[in-house]
Amino acid sequence: MTEDLYIEYLKEYYQEHGTINDISPEKIVIYKNKQLQIGHFLSNMRLSHQKYLESQGKEMSTALMLTRYNKLSKMGFNWEKTQRKSPTKVLEEPAIRYLKEHYKKTGTINDIRSSDIVTFEGKELSIGLYLSKNRRLHAEYVKGSNNADCKIPVAMMRYSILSDLGIDWELSKKGKQTNPVRKEYRIDEDPYIMYLKQYYVEHGTINNIAHNSIVEFEGEALRIGPFLRRMIEHYNKKENHSEMERERFIALEELGIIWKKEKQPTIAETAKKNSLDKTSFKRLVRKVGRNRSKALQISLLEKKYIEDFNGIKENYSLKELFEDFNITFQELINLLNKDSLKTKENIGMFYFTDDMTLKDFCQQNNYNYQLISKAIRLSKMNLCSESLQSLITRVIIENQLNENTHIATWIYSKYGYPELLKSFFKDQKIDEEFILKTMSKEGISLELALEKELYKKYGSSKNKYLESITHNYISFYKKLESNSMYSKSIIERNLAGYYDYLKSEFELTESETNFISTVFDEYQRIMHQYKLFDVGFEKAQDTRIKKIINYRFSEDELEEAYFYPLNFKESSLIGSQKSLYTKRKAIKEYAKTWQTLTEEEKETRIISASLNKKEISYIESANQNLNELKAKVFQKK
Repeated sequence: MTEDLYIEYLKEYYQEHGTINDISPEKIVIYKNKQLQIGHFLSNMRLSHQKYLESQGKEMSTALMLTRYNKLSKMGFNWEKTQRKSPTKVLEEPAIRYLKEHYKKTGTINDIRSSDIVTFEGKELSIGLYLSKNRRLHAEYVKGSNNADCKIPVAMMRYSILSDLGIDWELSKKGKQTNPVRKEYRIDEDPYIMYLKQYYVEHGTINNIAHNSIVEFEGEALRIGPFLRRMIEHYNKKENHSEMERERFIALEELGIIWKKEKQPTIAETAKKNSLDKTSFKRLVRKVGRNRSKALQISLLEKKYIEDFNGIKENYSLKELFEDFNITFQELINLLNKDSLKTKENIGMFYFTDDMTLKDFCQQNNYNYQLISKAIRLSKMNLCSESLQSLITRVIIENQLNENTHIATWIYSKYGYPELLKSFFKDQKIDEEFILKTMSKEGISLELALEKELYKKYGSSKNKYLESITHNYISFYKKLESNSMYSKSIIERNLAGYYDYLKSEFELTESETNFISTVFDEYQRIMHQYKLFDVGFEKAQDTRIKKIINYRFSEDELEEAYFYPLNFKESSLIGSQKSLYTKRKAIKEYAKTWQTLTEEEKETRIISASLNKKEISYIESANQNLNELKAKVFQKK
């Protein structure tokens, strides 16, 4: 079993320090780019281990927990450690150590205000609140309060140490002291300011840091997001700022901090401003963890996603239609003069303007926009090279057939015999019926139908919003691949860079990136196999050569595509367990080297593989045909 990150970190810590029992309950670390609440983890382990022992092994006895117990024991973990401190442990408290150093430098601890926060040993201490709390507890103790917290040995030890440091127990009643001294604080040693300066150099701003961000800096976990939020809150109060705060304000202003942010619009206002459905946008905001910026970016991307699957943009105009199909308005009306295209009877007069969208025109004049747009989509996606009149006739006929059993005839001419496609997709372990029915019903390409199948296979209603981002990533890949100037290494490098951009731009979580990677990798794999299939079954030599060049096949891929039909018999793939598959595999290998064999070697192979005359003829011609194909491809390139 692979060790979890907590155990990995603790092993390294143990090797360096010789113990893990000195880790404080509040300790947070950044390890392998992950935030680990390591102190909280150890506390939970103690609690679960105690329950496990008390139940005599009946509770919390999973394999993971038992493994963790065993490994923590080997590191000498103190299972019996309680939450209650020994009074002597007070001496080790960071606040007490800080106060002792402060006293040595300034001669007093009464100059510390209740709002003061200091950085000590790489961590922030609310030292003012620490003193205020102890003053309050001490006052209750003097009054003889029943509050047990003011009487425990730990509290008594704190009173003693603070008294030795000359604490004024009545200071809170006298009012706040003026002109506090901060001789020990230096802005150039402040880890928060040091980190932010470094961040500013790399990013050009500090205003994009998330409010809950925790980072690793010089071996310590800095709660940089909460720090900035607190600084902004304190600045905007405009009163009672300590010397340290004023120095930090100056440093932050030099880094361009925005002290007052504009009022954020409501979800409804954001949806209205960006022409989004309010209910759908609210639902998406919830799905992405209330990250409104992320939800907005995804919503805007979904518009392009929908356009790609529709084949035409939402605002596709009549003017564009006339130009695309070289027809007039009257010719369009004549084409649409079919009962099956009407949602209601026309009144004889048509309402339209020059800038009117096709969708508005159909709605205003009672035409079936879905059917008409499907006809246009077949043309725009290069699925059918026909006139608009033929396309409209085609979609009307197909609409009247049973969509659950009928496969659109354009699929035959564009992608070949459907039974071959079914067998191919079935071999790739995807739903071949869904692919072909989606292509028929929606009038979309094989590539888009494959995307939909993969979203269905790996997705759910919870991560449906990731489809638009995944589609964007796939579209970027296809754009790179279509550029003949880009080598495969350049494509891979650009693709990796764009993947990192999407992760950052959309603030993607690990589970979100896993979904995108899974769908993309599967899409890429299946489309590569389809290209081999496509070239292998292409009968027209000139078309086959064009496809090989467009797909940028290597010599090995060209050979693999050429012999791809050997995997089929009567439109079905031959199973790898069948003897015919083994024989076809041998035929392919013989065909590659047949011309280099002696007559005696050829005869030996014919006998050993039980080759018939037809198979021998294929082998003899395949090598020559393959070499001719390679030569022609090389000439065209």
